[in-house]
Amino acid sequence: NNEYVSLCVKSNNNKQYTFCGGPSVFGTLAKEAIQKCNSAFDCWKQWKRAHQRYTANVDNNNNQQNHYPMKATYFLRAARIFARLEEWLGSAAIANNNDDPESNKFRMNLRSTLCPGLSLKDLHGRGDNSANNILPSPPLGLLATHALWSFYGGQRREIMYWMGLMGGMSAYNYGTCTHYTGGLMLGESAVVGVCPLSYRNQTDKFFTVEPQTGRVKCHGTQYYATSNSSKKEYYYDAVLDWMDEYVRRLEVGYYRIGLLTTGNGSIGILHYPHSPVTTSRCVTRGIECCAMAILSPWSHGFRFVYSIQLRLLSEGEDGYEDPQSRGFDTCQLKSRHWRIRLDDDGDNIQRVDGDGVVGLYPLMREGSHRVGGIEYENNATFSYQSCTNEGVSFGGHMLFVPGSVDIPTGSAFPVHLAPFPLQDNPEYMY
Repeated sequence: NNEYVSLCVKSNNNKQYTFCGGPSVFGTLAKEAIQKCNSAFDCWKQWKRAHQRYTANVDNNNNQQNHYPMKATYFLRAARIFARLEEWLGSAAIANNNDDPESNKFRMNLRSTLCPGLSLKDLHGRGDNSANNILPSPPLGLLATHALWSFYGGQRREIMYWMGLMGGMSAYNYGTCTHYTGGLMLGESAVVGVCPLSYRNQTDKFFTVEPQTGRVKCHGTQYYATSNSSKKEYYYDAVLDWMDEYVRRLEVGYYRIGLLTTGNGSIGILHYPHSPVTTSRCVTRGIECCAMAILSPWSHGFRFVYSIQLRLLSEGEDGYEDPQSRGFDTCQLKSRHWRIRLDDDGDNIQRVDGDGVVGLYPLMREGSHRVGGIEYENNATFSYQSCTNEGVSFGGHMLFVPGSVDIPTGSAFPVHLAPFPLQDNPEYMY
């Protein structure tokens, strides 16, 4: 837009930013990092200051400070990405969460896990091999990663497993939650996301940036974290695209805050996607059934984890029927009957029939539900996760009994599960 912009550089001693884990290398939050300049010369001076701050205390004997490349567009874009993340973490409301106090508390706790930005000197001191990768001539593929790390250098390592900024999911004895990492190297590759533990004896999960190409790899698998990475030989700003899209998904409610595990009630960012393309929704006699799935190449023995969410709708919600119209006050799930389409032609169908779901028989009421003898007041949604190893789409139905299974007040009826896709090649992976 014919404007001159640069990074704003302030004192590192500004204590007002410590609530967010500390300021960037440049002494500001990301949302304050970009400033307009009056002229090209003024812009050059401001970028010179930013470069001096970023390369401060680097050994000048080898002239490393002056020759270290600082790609302006990467730093400006990183600032804009993290400015939006700061807004999401600190805003009073979040899309589709209805100002839920638990969600707001989680976001406040999550922002406190972020570490201050990393300077060139910080990166030089990380690990035995980092000096070879970062100084004096860093690979072009890592420059965008360095720009991200200059604003927030990862998350504190001592935080709870389920507090990963990049979210996760769980099913049966499998679960992941990815932490945003800064300054961490795996060989010559930069690590931007990692599951800090091998949770329940599953495969370690890493997201790495290739030093020569910039592509973001799902380490240990055949997949790249961005589909374009598999199409481009060089993709130097791939990590910025990856992080940009993740923040967008948080902003629009594609990923939501909820229970990552049902056993201990761990709250985190759920990877189950909410969109018209990925999520199916069907209402039968006032019972809403929503479902979605994600590819999980790190797991053993299966490729997809899916989530099915059931609730008896309340008055005013789309698809609601009053007790007289639907024929019951309460109803209970009795059995499941899945139909998994294994090919695009629809000729090959896998059938799965059984009692309950994962051994549970939820009883649904308006505004609450009961499962396993436990009443969940003020929580209408019963949600469960499971796995499948193959297929292109998943659908079927469940049988519900009016009243309860032990004391039925009518005949069993089917609640439909509209087909949802099993995407083998998603555009982004987290």
